Amino acid sequence: MRLFFANPIPVGMESECEYCAADSIEPPAFFTALFNEYAPPGIRVTAAFETPENPNVPHISGACGYIIKIPGAGNFATDIINLKSASVIIASKKSEPEDVADRIVNISVKGDEIYAVLGQGTKNLRADRLAEFIINKFSLPREVDILRKNLYNTDKGGLINLDDYITVKYNTRKWMPE
Repeated sequence: MRLFFANPIPVGMESECEYCAADSIEPPAFFTALFNEYAPPGIRVTAAFETPENPNVPHISGACGYIIKIPGAGNFATDIINLKSASVIIASKKSEPEDVADRIVNISVKGDEIYAVLGQGTKNLRADRLAEFIINKFSLPREVDILRKNLYNTDKGGLINLDDYITVKYNTRKWMPE
């Protein structure tokens, strides 16, 4: 059996939506039970799809949804929401500083929680880099928790939850362990 993991998150970041394609002849129920029995603590299959081919998750997903918790962020909610149309200059470890505002697909703030949908693939923006930008810009404490909540397909210009996209594309249904 071969496993193909897609869109890994940085070390130390939490996720509720890691996708993996398994090249397996076993049905989802058997595969899930076996995987969950031997997976490291904290990693488990929570849903599965049976598809006729590898759905190539990195190719079909164009954005990720994150909850970024930063103490005090709510005090700058309007400014944070306006980052989508402002200059957001971020340098990666491998590139020169660049404006990545166009990689913020959507952003909202409720209390100290920022819900950000960020581009990935060729239009990638890491949530930890956006959080660092916000912390520096608004002089917020360096306490941040980031949770990846969703992956989205963006082929038609909107956001389609990746589970829904796979269900429709492969005429399959989502299987969830009991």
